[in-house]
This record gives sequence, structure tokens and C-alpha cells, in this order.
Amino acid sequence: MRTRLASVVAALTGSLVLSACGATGSNNSAGSSDDGPITLMTVGPVQATGFSLPSIPMGAQVAVDEINASGGVHGRKLKLITCNDQNDPNKAMQCARQAVKDKVAALVGGLSLFDAQIVPITERAGIPWIGLTTSSAYTNKNLFLTGSEAATILTGVGTALTGQGCENVAIVNNTTPVAKTDTEQFTAGVKAGGGRIVGTFSAPTGSADWAPTVAAVLATHPDCVAASTGPTESGPFVTALAASDKNIKVAVPSGGMPASLVKQLGKTADGVLVIDTYLPFSSDTTAVKSLREKVLAAHSDATLDTFVQTGYTATKIVAKAAAGVSSVDASTLMDALPKVTAFDTGLGPVIDLSKPISVTGFDRVFNPEVYVLVAKDGVLRLGEPKPLNVEPALKLLGRG
Repeated sequence: MRTRLASVVAALTGSLVLSACGATGSNNSAGSSDDGPITLMTVGPVQATGFSLPSIPMGAQVAVDEINASGGVHGRKLKLITCNDQNDPNKAMQCARQAVKDKVAALVGGLSLFDAQIVPITERAGIPWIGLTTSSAYTNKNLFLTGSEAATILTGVGTALTGQGCENVAIVNNTTPVAKTDTEQFTAGVKAGGGRIVGTFSAPTGSADWAPTVAAVLATHPDCVAASTGPTESGPFVTALAASDKNIKVAVPSGGMPASLVKQLGKTADGVLVIDTYLPFSSDTTAVKSLREKVLAAHSDATLDTFVQTGYTATKIVAKAAAGVSSVDASTLMDALPKVTAFDTGLGPVIDLSKPISVTGFDRVFNPEVYVLVAKDGVLRLGEPKPLNVEPALKLLGRG
């Protein structure tokens, strides 16, 4: 989603393959040769104008390295290609065509503001996409959505607030083109929990002056605020709201309040709820600690965010599915992925791809659960021990 913004941290190095995606299309069926590497692709604005997400391939690459170190899949190594769509719809389409030309076995993780240009091409080619963070693509048959999609996270924001006792909720958006959809998804979460929306407000994207918006919000006397803001807006907004001394609870999607921003804000962010598919990187579980250490070893200034975890999880799922077939390519993976059940990477969600949720318009969502994280003393921690299920809120959206 467009609220999932992150700063440019470093040029990608090591064994990662970064592609400019200049390749043209191909009518060949996607797949992999039986003796060569199994090629995977991740897509997103790794280096781009407007905003960049260099974290997108980092978790996937860690998973690739782990799998290869253990002998690969049936003795075949995995290879990860990263296609930088540069926040450009034409580049995004080139990424899709390159996936077909390069006989990519699967796309893993990633985010593209222009996934509408990518998904139809990969669907026609029969290439599965596991773990896409999408704002719009929920029904294409090649998608295996495992969490962090806009709809699950944003309805999770509203659900989390009402679960905290909020009855009157104000919505604060920036002015991106998806603000209307964000509002609808926040509203569904709030209504599913028995709350009501008292007002919807916005401020210019990237604006440092949130005082007028905060004043307008306070005039509606809300208990809580659902904020669809990226990191550049979340900091000034949370600071301005804290200065009002009104003790109003705020919840934001994980992309809008990464751990790096929470650390920067310190006590100013105390009590802010952050909704994510995964456990926080502050968790002391073995899997989270291992992923954190391996990513930072390769990229010391990396932004540890949901994209790292999504890419890692998606790649591990592909390896699990591939282990069950004798010849690995896009076609056999499409058949094998629905046989992946009770798959637990230790990062939070337990994935079952045998059956998507039963909500019209969200036909390819397989994980309707989100975690509530809370900021405390500059650190994001687990706020509630069990994840929330947002399926009731998704049903209120009435897609289809």
C-alpha cells in the first residue's frame, strides 16, 4: 500500500541480483530447467523516485541463502532476481514480462503500486505470487496472499482500536490517491468492533505541520485515531497529537510506523498501536532473532520491516511446496502450493494455503490475522499475545 514507505538505506550488495527490468515479453511458459537453479523474483521500488523500499529483497535473500546452504531443493540452488519497478507503471509491466522471459518459478514478497500491471501478465503465464503486499489485487488465481495486504492491515487498525475500548474514532489520512480506500477499510474495522467514525481528516503528503489537522480532529472529541500515514507524516502527526495532552490513542499500519521511527520518537510514541502481520523485530523468539541478525549482518543500516519478513516467509513457503514435487517450475508450484498447510516460520503467522478465507472479493487471502504491536520507550513490542482475526471486518467491505 502507499502508506508503506521507507527511507533509502543502502545499495543492495552481495549475492542479490538487481535487475533494471528492461526485458521484453515472451510467450514461453514459465518454469525452470531440471538441472539449473530455481529462479525466483521479487518486485518493488528498491531504488526509486518518491519513495524507496530497499528492504524488499533482504528477507527473501536470507531465506535463499539458508535453503542453498542446506543443499537447495532436490539438489538445485535457488536464485533471487530483484526487479526494481521504480514506481513506474511501465517498469512494472517490464518486470512482469521479464518474469515470463526468465522462466521465473515464483514471485515472492514485494510490493508495487502498479501490481495491476504485473498480476494479469503473471497470471496468464501461470506464475504464482506468494506474499504480495497489495492494495487492490485480491482475486487473481495465481496469488497466495499471506498477510500485510492493505485490506487486512487497515481493517486491523480499526479492529484493534475498538478492542482497546474505543467507541468514537477519527480517521486521519494523507492525500494519496488511495485515501478513499483506506478510509473504507478503517471504517469496516471500526464498525466490526462496534465503534463509529466521528470524522475523516487529511493533510498534505509529507507535510511537517500537522497542528491544524490535530486541532480539527480534537474538535470531534474522539477517543482514538486511525492514521493512514507514511513515516514522513507519522512522526510530525504523533508529535503534534502528543503535544495536545489529550491522551488519545493512535493506531497506524506497520508501514507508517517502522521500528526506526519509533526509536527516533522515543517516549513521544509511547502507546501508539502498530498493526502488522508479524511479530516485532524486538521479539526474543529464535526465528525473529536469527532473521534480524542475518539481515543486519548483510545490511548494517537496513530498515527492519514487514517486507523483510514477508519476503523471507514467501521464499520458505516456495521451498516447502517445491520439496513435494519432482520437477520444479511455475506449473508444478501452482499445483503444490495449496498442499502447504500449518506452515510456521516462527515469525508469527501459521500459513495454510489449502483454503482461502470465505469472503467474496478477497478470494486469495489466506491469512486474516494481524498482530497488535505497541510503542514503548522507543521500541515496538508485542501488545497483545494473540493475533486479531479481521475476517468479520473484511465481510463488511462488500467487495465482489
